[in-house]
Amino acid sequence: MIKKILILVLSAILILGVLSACGTKESNKVEGNKKESKEIDVPVEGPKISVKGDAPSGLPDGFPSEIPFYDDAMVIDADTYGEDGFTVVYQVDDAYENVVGFYMTNIDGLDESGIGEEESYFEGIDMGDIHINGLTITDVGDATHVFITLRDYGEQTDNDSDSSFIDESDGYEDSDQITYENAVEVELDGKYPIDIVPIYPNAKVIDCSLAPSGNGFVNLVLPTNEFKDAVQYYSDELGLESESFKSDLMISESFSGDIDGYKISVFIGQLKMDGNDPLVTITVNK
Repeated sequence: MIKKILILVLSAILILGVLSACGTKESNKVEGNKKESKEIDVPVEGPKISVKGDAPSGLPDGFPSEIPFYDDAMVIDADTYGEDGFTVVYQVDDAYENVVGFYMTNIDGLDESGIGEEESYFEGIDMGDIHINGLTITDVGDATHVFITLRDYGEQTDNDSDSSFIDESDGYEDSDQITYENAVEVELDGKYPIDIVPIYPNAKVIDCSLAPSGNGFVNLVLPTNEFKDAVQYYSDELGLESESFKSDLMISESFSGDIDGYKISVFIGQLKMDGNDPLVTITVNK
């Protein structure tokens, strides 16, 4: 069930970018201070990518083999969430710059603006059916830690109703649709910087995935009629103006900027079809 609500969040984000020509985009975005970046030499030939059969031990069953691992990766922690979500934290005994260069070489679409002096953070990366929610690389002195959280939509089977939950004849059709009333809450990770980006008072936390450093994301579902209240709440709490998007299918507001050493983004979206409650995705990067 958790997959259904997160598909809506990701769909909303995709719609924001792909269908902008069909809607009205009102840009009032406040630019935060840019994160200090670090020059990383991307190697022409980086360390060999681990391939299927050579991936590090300790990965959950079904973890997609397409994800590159640095040589001699040692898994510290790995888990699954929902029906197709995975998280993994691993360590390598090599320099931070080398690991960053490896991922810049082996994953297309990584933005160099995500590279920092001691930590790099990338989000929203698509590799076929795989969507990487976040990739964090951290310098821990004599070693480097890598934290990855992702969803593998290729795991969906032909009889999975999620693959066609939008009915062409009469809109939304899903008897197991997650709403605010039936959503199953999860515990908010103690590392989440609630003093930086508070959780909307009436929200239910339905997904939470944070790296050891505290970087990661939190997903929320809100009561049906509280979209506007949530937008006002985050506008007041964050001190940032939002970027608006409207179309026949959905409405959304997004906030982004730098607050007290954190690069944050808050996305609030709601599909206009009956029965869809507002969703919030919060990402934090220290």
